[in-house]
Amino acid sequence: MTVSPEPLSRRGLNTAVAAAVGMSALILVVAVLPAERGIDVTGLGRVLGLTQMGAMKFAQRDGAGLAATATAGDSVTTLPDGARQVRMAIGPYGGREAKAVMAAGVAMTYQWATDGQPVEFEFHGDPERPARPGDYTSYARGTASHGEGRFTAGFTGRHGWFWKNTGTSPVVITATVRGPVERFAPLGGPTAGATTAAASGTVGDATPYDTRLPMKRFMAEVMSHAAQQTWKRQGYVSDDKGLRSLFPRTDQEWQEARNDAQMLAELSNVLLIPGRRVDQPAWTEAVLRLRAAALRVAETTGRRNDDTYMAAGMEINDACNACHKVYAPGVD
Repeated sequence: MTVSPEPLSRRGLNTAVAAAVGMSALILVVAVLPAERGIDVTGLGRVLGLTQMGAMKFAQRDGAGLAATATAGDSVTTLPDGARQVRMAIGPYGGREAKAVMAAGVAMTYQWATDGQPVEFEFHGDPERPARPGDYTSYARGTASHGEGRFTAGFTGRHGWFWKNTGTSPVVITATVRGPVERFAPLGGPTAGATTAAASGTVGDATPYDTRLPMKRFMAEVMSHAAQQTWKRQGYVSDDKGLRSLFPRTDQEWQEARNDAQMLAELSNVLLIPGRRVDQPAWTEAVLRLRAAALRVAETTGRRNDDTYMAAGMEINDACNACHKVYAPGVD
């Protein structure tokens, strides 16, 4: 004889769903947030060693707390023989780019070197009139502490290098090009505090951007801090008073949540300015994804619904992790 199970009553189903949500929230607060973000609202994360794990991740993102000593500014110099030389610093885990503006058929000889530390590099070019947004040609890539050669431009546009510092100490790049190039400089021109100089040492104008704060410190102390303003308002905490919600409850709290989400969306613009921007389509797509997620969080605050607000907050987390896979492997 086959016995069919009794169907759950509506009350039983609601109880089961509530229990599952509560357990998920408990896992989020007790395990996920301490291990991934270093946020330990219950104190159990530190007891279990998870908060320390999260702190280590942020230490890596912050360049292990090391000061970026060689970041006084970029220099662009014309040498006595007419060669153009760029010298610039890259902070821990940061990336920088320098390019020459060249007409099709123009040739240049080049050499670049670090102060000893190997870096990841890509030699590539962007056409003046791209067939599609983000169109570029890669000539060579790898990991090295120096490079040299001769190059002839196959098209009119910008040709040069992207260097990524994968270490915990700052690195200084010196690159020199010789030939009838129109211009050779860091992407976007020298940053604030930089000099544009001839061999005589004449100092030119600097751009209004000040991007001397190393990228990893900027991400940890500015971008991540802004994102955590949303995450700290999501989920539940268990204490001696029982399980209680971290979600906004009053109109003022929801407005503050909206303000913080808008702040994160606006801060995403900083990742696209000269000196911060990586001139690659994947970088722009990652920034736009983060901005869209932050704006979605801001929009959900008007609904006063915990589930949609939390789901949008996880989109911010997903956007950050997707970007890190490309530009900061190993940093969650």
